[in-house]
Amino acid sequence: MELVLVYSDTQSFEPLQSILPVSLISIMGKPLLQHQLEVAYSQSINQCTIIASDNLWKIRNFCEDGQRFGVRIKLVTAAPSGDEMESLLRHRHLLGETCLILAGRTLARLPVAELRRQHDESNRRISVIRHRDTNEIVGVLTSPPSPVELFQDMTGSIQNVAATLLQTHPDDVNVIEMSFPCIVSRSIKDVLKLTATVLETPADYIHNTHFAQQDSGVYLGHHTAIHRSVKLNPPVAIGDFCQILEDAEIGPHATISSGSIISKGAIVKNAVISPDSYVGEGMSVKDAIVSGATLVQPLTGTKVLVSDPLLLDSIHGQSLTQIANTMVQRAAALGLLTALFPVGVSVAAISKLKTNRALARTQTVGHGDVEDQSDLGWLPRFNRFEIADKSLPFFWYPTLYNVAKGQMCFTGPGPMDSAAAQADSILPNTERYKVPPGLFPVDSLFESADSAEVALAEVMYTRKKGLIQDLRCVAANLTKNIIGKQNARRLAGL
Repeated sequence: MELVLVYSDTQSFEPLQSILPVSLISIMGKPLLQHQLEVAYSQSINQCTIIASDNLWKIRNFCEDGQRFGVRIKLVTAAPSGDEMESLLRHRHLLGETCLILAGRTLARLPVAELRRQHDESNRRISVIRHRDTNEIVGVLTSPPSPVELFQDMTGSIQNVAATLLQTHPDDVNVIEMSFPCIVSRSIKDVLKLTATVLETPADYIHNTHFAQQDSGVYLGHHTAIHRSVKLNPPVAIGDFCQILEDAEIGPHATISSGSIISKGAIVKNAVISPDSYVGEGMSVKDAIVSGATLVQPLTGTKVLVSDPLLLDSIHGQSLTQIANTMVQRAAALGLLTALFPVGVSVAAISKLKTNRALARTQTVGHGDVEDQSDLGWLPRFNRFEIADKSLPFFWYPTLYNVAKGQMCFTGPGPMDSAAAQADSILPNTERYKVPPGLFPVDSLFESADSAEVALAEVMYTRKKGLIQDLRCVAANLTKNIIGKQNARRLAGL
């Protein structure tokens, strides 16, 4: 028998699906897909086909060929529409074999041997599996000869199509009613409910908990260090090689995945922290899912990119050099704010006399991982400050405040407001948003700030980003009026 998991319904799980596939959501320290594969293996199922659409490379990198789970895995693409039934019919050859078909958002401990026995005894090609207590359809069991003609022209979820078959072809469809542990997530709002339910009674839903310590609703992984002042409110699951620092509060209904660091005084409640995540000092994560520097709140369907890596980030996402670069720049900005305070006040006063305005404030697009123009709407915004009269020297002095906060760097892509960002039609240029905008932007080294050459240089800068690159760009900006802009670009390596 082959297990078919259909993960095509991505729209119901946005904005989470765009950054983290539903199949890789951490439940008790493991991705949902791994639990499904382990349950399948425990029921003597040794082959699985996964039908998915978005982020296929992430699923492929995780499961590979499935050998480590004891299950051979085939990963195939879903229909562009994301419709579950349309995606299944796209690979209709699967229906010619004995298959157990489930929506990927289903976590169930199905008694496969008993299901197979009842299906074979019915002498029908299709059996609909229905939960006896909730009367909810969980999945479909098919066997040769292929029943593909019964599914023709049908669309919708696996459950809805099965319900339709029971009405339109009652003589061709068998119904198996049984009681078994089962959770079906229909939208992003159900994700936290799924993780919380499993935390309450994990033995009912998953096959292998793998924790080193399991006591009174607190599940601790191997080689995990927890400070004695940490408050744990069960149920809580903390994976392997985690560090929970002093005065943090974890739970109830919190999942901390392997390799994560929860810093001093942080609070994590009713939340899922993805593997290798860093939650900074005093950060509060409630009713949310964390993936890298992104905070997704399923109950409201919102996504927030946290621009400060010292508050929220992926541990593997920032190298030690990058973190040091950020901290050096923030410290330098704080020092300059203090040292140049008299100059800044004087320039602001002159601007007030000349233009009747001391400061100008512009809402600026922050930084984060984006793949296309539609993702720009999720990037954070912040207020960038400058002296109102830009003809004055040191007009950039107030912007040091944004550098000190980590919203900007000394050098980087030119700051953009929302309208300018959305109007930028050069698709590869979205890579410029992966690093903070610059106080002394890259485009200042060019004659025109709107050329395609600038866009190429900004992308090049993003890929080279580091302390040495930033020092070269600062030197180029300071000397451009002496050596010329062309030589300054050479000095900056752009």
